[in-house]
Amino acid sequence: MNSKWITLAALWIASLAAAYFVGQKAPEDTGLTGSTAPSTSTAQAKTDASEDDESALAGSGADIAAAAEAVAKKSGSAFTALENGNFSREAWMLATLEALNYNPAQLQDALGKVLAMPAGRERNALVYQLLARWGSLDPINALAYASSIQSIEMRNRGTGEVLQGWAMRDPVSAINWLNTNGTEFSARIYGDYLEDIVQGYAQSNPQSAFQFVSGLPDATVSDRRIKEGALREVIDAMVEQNQVNQALDLTLAMEASSSRDNALSRLVNEWAERDPAAALKFVESMAEDSAYGDMQRSLLRSWADDDPAAAAKWLSSLDPETNDQARLATSLVANWTRYDMEAAANWLNTLPQSPDLDRAVGIFSMRAAQDDPAAALTWASSVSDDQSRERLEKMILPMLREQDNEAFEAYLADSDYSDDKKAQYRELQIQEGRRGYGGGRWR
Repeated sequence: MNSKWITLAALWIASLAAAYFVGQKAPEDTGLTGSTAPSTSTAQAKTDASEDDESALAGSGADIAAAAEAVAKKSGSAFTALENGNFSREAWMLATLEALNYNPAQLQDALGKVLAMPAGRERNALVYQLLARWGSLDPINALAYASSIQSIEMRNRGTGEVLQGWAMRDPVSAINWLNTNGTEFSARIYGDYLEDIVQGYAQSNPQSAFQFVSGLPDATVSDRRIKEGALREVIDAMVEQNQVNQALDLTLAMEASSSRDNALSRLVNEWAERDPAAALKFVESMAEDSAYGDMQRSLLRSWADDDPAAAAKWLSSLDPETNDQARLATSLVANWTRYDMEAAANWLNTLPQSPDLDRAVGIFSMRAAQDDPAAALTWASSVSDDQSRERLEKMILPMLREQDNEAFEAYLADSDYSDDKKAQYRELQIQEGRRGYGGGRWR
């Protein structure tokens, strides 16, 4: 499951709930704010745990539960509204909040009603939330129910949601269940379920979850894929919980392996989204580490999404005698050109021409071709590798012909192409997926 998506969904629910109360001018203060809202599934398990006075899971989930109770008092049954055909976003949100106070029997009844409603994103999201809540209360029966869902995709994801809810309350039992039943699943499904368990585990005890994941086998390609997927989940959770230093200590303590290097790269990626300066300082201190190159790329990708100019300034400061600058330019250009073609072009022009820049120039050329294929061809002509340059021309020339046939013919006339090649270019079609900045992938 995507932990960021769940967190964003929770923030959306929190903001809508807050807006609802403001709109109704309710006197009570629910304490529901975006800064404290956990992921929706987290809130569900924490709600029940706080009622049982389990301090390990107590937290802002109680605030969301209070909001749910207040919403129910003000609005009546949100599920009744859904049954009556009110499929507004607010109705789905209110149903999600209302279900936070449901017991297993009520959750089963609600699931039956929701699954009978027209399929759609909101309906499916509510199904998963109900299953996650049920998994935190009565996982065995919740798993049995999930396995009866007709849609294979919803059945698999629903089972994962149950396991995630279960792992927040009792990770050991959830792990034992997977170990006992794991032979029933493909390697991919097994890995997905393990990631779900780790995500739930990490919400309540991230350091223990990390220790568990770091002990997973990685002897085979399948083992490494499963382990690295689980590591991503626990690292994401630790960064979200402001436990970057703890995540660093645990990751650096791992034995040398691709899993350890990929975990460091993931950690830097998530860290840089929140504090690129601190992430940069760490990466620069690891120049001799086997994961250094991967960490540089991860840093740049995240940094370029937020502040590409600052990322470019750092990249320009690297020693051009090494290949780091040109190698990393590809990641920066791929991100920067989604927002500001002109700034990316100006920066590329400051770099010394090098065959190592071919890939970055190729990406820029393809992104530029949407608006100005003639200019894109000029960029493509600077690519030093003959095969790469010809591939670019084959992709861009049909765009120029479609936009300005006269300019296309003038380009061919000025070229040193043979008559056969010119005829070939006149017949080329725009390649599927190459139209637009985001279309196609330069290789």
